Amino acid sequence: MLALSPDNGELAGLLLICDDKSGINLDLLFVTPQHQRQKLATNMLIFASNQLHAAGIKELTSCYHICNEASRQWHQAMGFIDSYDDYYLRLKYAHLRNEVIRREKLALLDGMAALIAERDDWLGRLNGYENLAG
Repeated sequence: MLALSPDNGELAGLLLICDDKSGINLDLLFVTPQHQRQKLATNMLIFASNQLHAAGIKELTSCYHICNEASRQWHQAMGFIDSYDDYYLRLKYAHLRNEVIRREKLALLDGMAALIAERDDWLGRLNGYENLAG
């Protein structure tokens, strides 16, 4: 799906949904910087979701980069539910572990307790996943 700017007809956004072996997936969602924060991504997804629902499709999956907090928040606001695999859990834990080390070295201690708690939470999830898989 393409979204064009009403001002000049130039590309404002793009949404791509693919049907692959894992199901129907929101594969690409892009909004140009000058059109961000105007609900364009949300409106494109709502339109596409309505079309999928009309076609009898009940589930849409999507992925986002683990460290992209804005994307995570948007996905959750749109009703997507996080599902973690081994790679995701390891990457998230490693990111948080390294961030704790980085902040300790730089003496950036504000918010450190919350960061350590989050790191430990992800380590627990990773250990739980490995116990289930192992």
